[in-house]
Amino acid sequence: MRNVEIHTAPSKALSSKANVTLRHPDGSDSDSELPIVLIKDLRVARLLAKREVRRRYKREHFEMIVEWFNEKQKVFGAPYLMGRGVEIYCSEILLTHAPLPT
Repeated sequence: MRNVEIHTAPSKALSSKANVTLRHPDGSDSDSELPIVLIKDLRVARLLAKREVRRRYKREHFEMIVEWFNEKQKVFGAPYLMGRGVEIYCSEILLTHAPLPT
């Protein structure tokens, strides 16, 4: 869904905290809070604002994506999810166009 162009419309960011359990080398655990950043206004209507996007993608797909993203960003933060998305996309490109020798 690279043609969605989320980056063309500024988003409002919201600071939040995620509860995490840290596992220490000695085997003990401790609970902590880590700061995360959330995208406050990620909505289907906003993503479908461009006519070109509406022609290429189905609304149902955006509904599923936005619901998933909004849920997961509360756990991991938006920057982490976006970074992982770029990483996975790049891996797919490399595997498709520059496969490893067998």
